[in-house]
Amino acid sequence: MRRGSRKNLINPLLSLGFFAALACSFSLLTSLYGAVFESNGLGARSAGMGSSFAAIPGSYESVFWNPAGIAKLSDKTFHSEYRDLYGLGLLRYFTAGYVHPGIGRGAIGFSWLKLDTVGAASFLDYTENTLVLSYGMEIMSNLCIGINGKFYRVNSSVGAGGQGLDLGVQYTWAGLTLGGAVQDATRTVVTWDSGAKDMIPRRLSLGFSRQFFTNTLLTSQMGWQNETNFSFRQGIEQQMFNKTVNLRLGAIEQNKDWRFAWGVGIRVKIISLDYAWERQRLLGDSQVFSAAIRF
Repeated sequence: MRRGSRKNLINPLLSLGFFAALACSFSLLTSLYGAVFESNGLGARSAGMGSSFAAIPGSYESVFWNPAGIAKLSDKTFHSEYRDLYGLGLLRYFTAGYVHPGIGRGAIGFSWLKLDTVGAASFLDYTENTLVLSYGMEIMSNLCIGINGKFYRVNSSVGAGGQGLDLGVQYTWAGLTLGGAVQDATRTVVTWDSGAKDMIPRRLSLGFSRQFFTNTLLTSQMGWQNETNFSFRQGIEQQMFNKTVNLRLGAIEQNKDWRFAWGVGIRVKIISLDYAWERQRLLGDSQVFSAAIRF
C-alpha cells in the first residue's frame, strides 16, 4: 500500500475514534445530570477490597464509608487519590484530605472530592465538588459513633448545590467489628440554578470485619440504596513482609451482576502507596491510585 493511501485510511479512523469518544462523553454527561453525585468511593485500599469498608476501624478511608471508623485512627494522616473513571480518559476523580486524632475522645477530618470532565470531554466543562467535615468519637471502650457534614456543588453551564449528612456506628467485641452507616441520611436535595431539583439516594450499609490469624483481614457488607437496590460486598487483605506489603481482593454482587477488584499496597515508614483495579463490565475498568502520609 502506498504511503498516501495509508494516510488516507488512518485519518478517517482517527476522526471516527474522536467522535466516538465525544459520543461517549455526551452519554456520560447525561448520566451525570440524571444521577448527580453518584458514589465513586474513596481510597485504593477500599476499592481493592470491593468497597466493603463500613466495619473497618482506624483508617482514613472511613471519612467516606463510615465516619465512626476515624475514632480509632491514632496517627495524623494526609491522604490523596486519583482515578481515571472507566479508563476512558473522559472523567477524572480526585480526592484529598486530612484527619487529626486527639480531638476530645475522637478525631476530626476534612476532605475534598472532585469529579470533572477531561480530554475529549473537557469542553463540556462539568465539575462536581464535595466538601466533607467528619468527626468520629469513642463513647464507650468498644463503641464508636461518627458524623459527616457534606456540602455539594456543581460548576457547569448550570450550577447546583446542596448539603447532606452521614451517620455511622462501629462496635468491636472479641476481635470482631460490626459497623453500620447511613450516607445522605436526610435524602439530600441538590438544587440547580434553573430551579430543578435532584435527590441523592440514601445508602445504608451493614457489615463486619475480623482479623483472622495474625495478618489476614476479612470483611463482608450488605447495602441498600433507597431501601431497595440491594448489594453484597466482600473483601480480604493479606499483610506480608512485616506488614510492608498488602495484597487485596474484593467482590461485589448487585442486580445479579458480579464485579471483581484487586489491589496492592506498600507501606514504608510513614508513607503508604496503594493501587486498585476495579472491573466494570458495562462502562469499563477503573484504576485507582492513592497515597497517605501518617505521622
